[in-house]
Amino acid sequence: MRQRAAALLLSLTAACAVVGGACSASLVHTWGAFTYDAVGGCLHHAKPIDVVDGADPGSCPVVHCWVNPGGDTFVTDEACDAPLDVTESTTGSCVDALKAYKLKVFCAETDAGTGGS
Repeated sequence: MRQRAAALLLSLTAACAVVGGACSASLVHTWGAFTYDAVGGCLHHAKPIDVVDGADPGSCPVVHCWVNPGGDTFVTDEACDAPLDVTESTTGSCVDALKAYKLKVFCAETDAGTGGS
């Protein structure tokens, strides 16, 4: 469901750009990340993961690792913030996820361009 909301938000943002910025400032923004696959030891290519309340704070070119309450692990290389239920970490699964990012270990995507995972 959140992926659909993120896709809708991206579509609306693109539509605003096409009409010359005629839309007002957004009160939400998408949060995109690389999802870590612990079984494969690889990262799925970056995609929208969630919608975050508040205006987009812009790009922060620092690598971070995040874990949600369900144990999913994400790596970001441009996000300044994250959803409230996601915690930044440098331990546990994040050790391997950050290593995969550094070594550029990406999973083979088999779903014909739908974003993987």
